[in-house]
Amino acid sequence: MLEPAVSVSAMRLGIVNSLRVAYYNAARLIDNRDAILLFAHQDVVPVTSEMLGELPIEVRTPLRQYVSKQSLGPIWWQTLQQLLTREDFGFAGVAGSREMTAGKAWWQNQALSGMVMHRREEGIRVNAYGPWTRALVVDGLCMICRASTLLDMPPVRGDQGHFHFYDMDLCLNAHARGLSNWTIPLMLLHDSGGAATTDSNWQKDREWFENKHSTHLPTTVPEQSLPGLTP
Repeated sequence: MLEPAVSVSAMRLGIVNSLRVAYYNAARLIDNRDAILLFAHQDVVPVTSEMLGELPIEVRTPLRQYVSKQSLGPIWWQTLQQLLTREDFGFAGVAGSREMTAGKAWWQNQALSGMVMHRREEGIRVNAYGPWTRALVVDGLCMICRASTLLDMPPVRGDQGHFHFYDMDLCLNAHARGLSNWTIPLMLLHDSGGAATTDSNWQKDREWFENKHSTHLPTTVPEQSLPGLTP
């Protein structure tokens, strides 16, 4: 079991109107600009080698073709520590894209990276998006950053609460300040099928995001692989 040589504490954000505001307030409460914050949805769990062995063969086969033992061990933590040495580190996540285009979810763009396993009624589905790389945006399923990344962002005013696209907003804010976002080999099982793009709330939040960042879309970052990792 991985035991980081740092103190670790957990905080339950509970039911909130705005995840962006909740993340910012969590950074303020911790009161340590150098603290490493990991935000994860309540319906995700880390994938273990034992868990993989229990999956149906049709799920394990594509998974073996993409994932090495690196993503099931401490390599994700070592990778994160390496990224934290960068002065321009923004956010890390498990999946994302190097580009964002108006009218699309991040996974509907090109240049995708990372992996997530989703549990649906019909079983577990493996979404292998691509090699872990630098990303423009990472999915809010799991976001890791320094507290200072949130504290240095513009104040949040008039936030009506956005369950969707708050993660894209955070990432583009970081990108605009010259920070780099990344996907890392941390494997998670999401106990959900993911967002429904036909949902009215999803559409409303997409419009909010695109109106806010209209002058910055489309945006792309150059390809840059994580050093020493071969998915």
